[in-house]
Amino acid sequence: MGRTALATIGAALVGLVVVTSLTGLGGPGPLHRYPYRDLRALAEAIDDQAGGLRTPDDCWRTLDGASGPIREIVRVDLLRSRVVVRGYASESGHIDRVTATAVDQGIERALATDPRFSRAMVIVEPSPDGWSPLVSCPLVIRRWVTGF
Repeated sequence: MGRTALATIGAALVGLVVVTSLTGLGGPGPLHRYPYRDLRALAEAIDDQAGGLRTPDDCWRTLDGASGPIREIVRVDLLRSRVVVRGYASESGHIDRVTATAVDQGIERALATDPRFSRAMVIVEPSPDGWSPLVSCPLVIRRWVTGF
């Protein structure tokens, strides 16, 4: 395949992503593409559910902006056309059941705010600095100090 053909295919794929991010595209499962404006609105709704403390690392930071911006726990992935929520995971890369349930409940509250939103628009991925709606700074600090 020549360079021209590769450039044409690349331009067509970029064009497809740009057009479908504006209009959406029906399709089965992961091929369904949502308009960017809907994904952005859902990401903001989930971000609002997260509150001030998002991760156990926030217990060591000031949340007034002096320690930098609040950690990103949700973003729009244009390539997959989904909202990606990072859930707090241990070193093993596994989100424990209690944290996963709390994250899912926060997502469900955000989904209930607008009829355009659906669970299919969201992917939850494990991250060592992801969202934990169960953050309790006294408990985090106690575990760090006592080793429990």
